[in-house]
Amino acid sequence: MTEPDQDRHELLRGFYRFVDEKRWDQATAMLTGDCRWHILANEVVPAASVAGPGAVCQWFTDNLGGVQTRQEIQRIEDDGPASVVFTRATVTSAAGQSRSTCVDVFRFDGSMIAEHVSLQSG
Repeated sequence: MTEPDQDRHELLRGFYRFVDEKRWDQATAMLTGDCRWHILANEVVPAASVAGPGAVCQWFTDNLGGVQTRQEIQRIEDDGPASVVFTRATVTSAAGQSRSTCVDVFRFDGSMIAEHVSLQSG
């Protein structure tokens, strides 16, 4: 793994930690001003596509504000400006607890996240 990849991996680990801790302002500070955020529907959230850090922060608040998340990164794969993160997620809400495997694709512009696509894979 090269040094830029290590830096990107640390950034992604921090990003997931901020989301789990509901520190969404810090998570969205890692996004470009024109970022695009895409979520495919899953058992926790409906499908969504938003643009810009403010809209992503609002999406986090609206969709994850009432649940507790714990995302464990299993591995990160890099290819040019993209990184794919494989996680195991535990979500706890008033309805109970669910566990799933997720695949998140991030496209970077330098050291900033420019685009994200999320898929629950199991």
